[in-house]
Amino acid sequence: SSMDGHLLMANPALLEMLGYDSAKDLVGRNLAETVYMNPEDRRELRKRYPNDEKMPAERLTWKRKDGSPLLVVIHGRRVEDEQGRFKYFEVFVENETRRRSLEDQLRQAQKLEAVGHMAGGVAHDFNNLLGVMLGYSDLVLADLSPGDPNREKIEEIRRASERAAALTKQLLFISRREVAEPEPLDLNTVIHGFERMLQSLVGEDVTLVFREDVNLPLVRADRGQMEQVLLNLVMNARDAMPEGGRVVLGTREVIVGEGGGEESESLPPGRYVLLLVSDTGTGIRPEVREQMFEPFFTTKEPGKGTGLGLPTVKNIVEASGGSIRVFSKPGDGTRFEIYLPAIEEAPETRVEPARRRAMGGSETILLVEDEASLRAMTRQLLEGEGYRVLEASGPSQAVQQAQTHEGPIHLLVTDVVMPQMSGREVAEEVRRMRKETRVLFVSGYADDVILEHGTLLEGVSFLAKPFTPEALLQKVREVLEAGDA
Repeated sequence: SSMDGHLLMANPALLEMLGYDSAKDLVGRNLAETVYMNPEDRRELRKRYPNDEKMPAERLTWKRKDGSPLLVVIHGRRVEDEQGRFKYFEVFVENETRRRSLEDQLRQAQKLEAVGHMAGGVAHDFNNLLGVMLGYSDLVLADLSPGDPNREKIEEIRRASERAAALTKQLLFISRREVAEPEPLDLNTVIHGFERMLQSLVGEDVTLVFREDVNLPLVRADRGQMEQVLLNLVMNARDAMPEGGRVVLGTREVIVGEGGGEESESLPPGRYVLLLVSDTGTGIRPEVREQMFEPFFTTKEPGKGTGLGLPTVKNIVEASGGSIRVFSKPGDGTRFEIYLPAIEEAPETRVEPARRRAMGGSETILLVEDEASLRAMTRQLLEGEGYRVLEASGPSQAVQQAQTHEGPIHLLVTDVVMPQMSGREVAEEVRRMRKETRVLFVSGYADDVILEHGTLLEGVSFLAKPFTPEALLQKVREVLEAGDA
């Protein structure tokens, strides 16, 4: 800048920081009036450094072209010619607003990482206990007659276990430790299959309407995760309408073009499937909108909300390559728009679960589980269906069983997270001795040893805890009957 405070030159970084398209729009203008939010700040600097000495870092509030505030750190020096005469001031400007934003993002990432570690620990132990509750509940229910007075009590225990499992699952979603199994999906089919359950959950005073695009392209996503998105958004809509109202679900194809439409700000050009969920409820206050996707933030009273629903939705959508937008104002309802990339693939044929009578077998299974009660329940379940079960309470015992057992071991069912050695390392040791042994990993959360970019490694069979007896038996049969391991 010149002695009298006019800008002589501006680099592209400064232009971008201040929101100017060209240097011509800024060069030659008075700095105090153009970029200082308070022109007096520059005059104060001149008073503080009257001899044009080197200026250390100073924090100031500047303004962008549109008038919005910009926190900056500036430091500069006097530049002279060979004869020692003043030429110009050279000033370096750092965007403090951006730095603070990045620091906030880092703190948020660290918070999520801490939540992830916590969720992993909770899920590992808690899902083992829930597995025992669900497993024994199903085994007892199978032995009770329809009119048994104890049946209702056991069913209540089972329902409570399912609610606890759903909460743990949400913790895993927001910490990105849930195993995703994406497949080509028709969102219309997903919604139709889930519609009756959603209607029963919202109650009679809420009308649920589905407006579908019948020519909807497919998306690649995890079916269970898409159901989780629908569940969380519809339940939030219901809670926003205490006197009743209407929830509208909608689907349609959207073409995002170069520089066209508001959605193009956050999405690259291409074909997308748009999922809409709107309500006629109380709306969302602006200050709440700023925090609504933060883990554990909730406006609901204690016991009514965990603050995990919307973070779960956001993580699922972004992990599927999509984007989420919210439109709302107090008293005028809320509309969520979810954009998912469209694909050209055909939907995969879904195989209906086999009946329990077809899920047994006579193969030998090596079961590795360090939680004694869950191991006992799983063994009882497998043996009840005709399997021969070799038990191991940990990695070393599993390797020893593989070494000493005289007959074949058709399947290794192992927990992923264990002391001394991971489930994958156990599998590698067993497979080194017995190449014919197939492997099924079971875990309460997605560990990096069986994941690649959040998705199961190719060829890995996985069953999430807590599992129902039917889910375990079905998966065991599926892995045993698969092609060469």
